[in-house]
Amino acid sequence: MKWDGEACRPTVDRIVEEFPLTVVLDGWELATLLCSPDGLEDLVTGFLAAEGVIKSFEDLKALDIDMVRQTATVQTRDGFDSGAAERLLYKPTITSGCAGGSAANIRDLAGIPPVTGEAAIAAERLIGLMAQFQKRAVTFRETGGTHAAGLVIQEEIFAFYEDIGRHNAVDKVLGCGLRRSLELSCAIVLSSGRLSSEAVLKAARMRVPIVVSKSAPTVYAVEVAVRLGVTVVGFARGRRMNIYSLPHRIKCARTRILPSMWKYNVRAD
Repeated sequence: MKWDGEACRPTVDRIVEEFPLTVVLDGWELATLLCSPDGLEDLVTGFLAAEGVIKSFEDLKALDIDMVRQTATVQTRDGFDSGAAERLLYKPTITSGCAGGSAANIRDLAGIPPVTGEAAIAAERLIGLMAQFQKRAVTFRETGGTHAAGLVIQEEIFAFYEDIGRHNAVDKVLGCGLRRSLELSCAIVLSSGRLSSEAVLKAARMRVPIVVSKSAPTVYAVEVAVRLGVTVVGFARGRRMNIYSLPHRIKCARTRILPSMWKYNVRAD
């Protein structure tokens, strides 16, 4: 029933599906991802890589999705990081990312070298890509219940996913790139959701140098980005954007800020 301000009337509405996918890694129930039920192989691949469990797609020996049992059974080779897998075992339910999920901490940052990829893109081109990105979000327009993420390769949107969780959507596009052996050191991740420290950490683990959202970053996300060498862009919508870290990767026609004016207040603890 829909109330229109005057009366309730019968209506037909489309709503998004929430799918619990349990990831079983070498016989261990590693985590349950609450997600949208598409692109699940990319989701699992991206999730394992972005959480530091695997380094490349070659670390996976087998990956089987069982839609009836709602499981993803993963067999790994010897190259996976058992320490990262053990860390996930202590938080076996991973939310969709809308109200929770894992958060970056100092221990997460310790073993990650700074991202050195010198990918650069013109501000005008980035604004154009964000306009294309938002047009692709058909499910969001029909339901209002999804986030979206895109993977930009050579200034074109190579992969695009919508999901009930903003982190799931990011994992899916990263997994797509990893499964296709793409060079991610020159890639850009686009997102519709708030940029948390976890989203920046996922990009850094995958060596992605630029993360862009139409929404806002958190303070800690910017601090993590500075530490790990990731360019964070927020509020990229219409004809505007805010560059919060490492602005040299975004080429602007007119720059009014001097290098001496660009300062970070990063916590050392």
